[in-house]
Amino acid sequence: MTQTDLTARKRATLRAWSSFVESGDAAEPVVRPEILTSWTRSRAEITPDVTEAPLADEGETAAIWKDSPLQLAVERVEADLRRTAQDGDLVLAVTDAETRILWTYGGRVMRRKAETVNFVAGGRWDDRSVGTNALDLANRLGEPAMVFSAEHYASIVHNWVCWAAPVHDPVTGTQLGVIDLSTTWDRTHPIGLATARVMA
Repeated sequence: MTQTDLTARKRATLRAWSSFVESGDAAEPVVRPEILTSWTRSRAEITPDVTEAPLADEGETAAIWKDSPLQLAVERVEADLRRTAQDGDLVLAVTDAETRILWTYGGRVMRRKAETVNFVAGGRWDDRSVGTNALDLANRLGEPAMVFSAEHYASIVHNWVCWAAPVHDPVTGTQLGVIDLSTTWDRTHPIGLATARVMA
């Protein structure tokens, strides 16, 4: 997509979000069913002007990470994950099955943005805590998900695009959490979702 296409898409998405927030109706055809369903769940729990994700207990989060099979998985590919984040100025996150961030790493610009909204270890990114986002959708639906700009229910991340994919235990098939890649909306690229899927 060109910058013109992305800008037009952002405007259409913002119009749909504004309509939903004001009247509960998203008239724009740009809204995908899974986004609308998540907006409805989000609306029942939070306001769209939430300023940050709630944080889980730091000690509890550290203990869960230490005992998680995800910790070993990340450790094996951490250098690649860090390089990807730096090269693409992305912020990467790995969550547990409750969509609580257990590990994150970011390029310089995105790391700062992430910290301001608690996109950090312990941040709770289920849609009932912080609204529609790719981490929650991938975890809830069990498949890769992308959330662009104002498809996020919380306005604090309207300038983001996020791609996430579920991570499964290779032996049991149990869904352990998700891996997410996030950057600014104007850097949206079709390869984002495929990259999240491959990393997962």
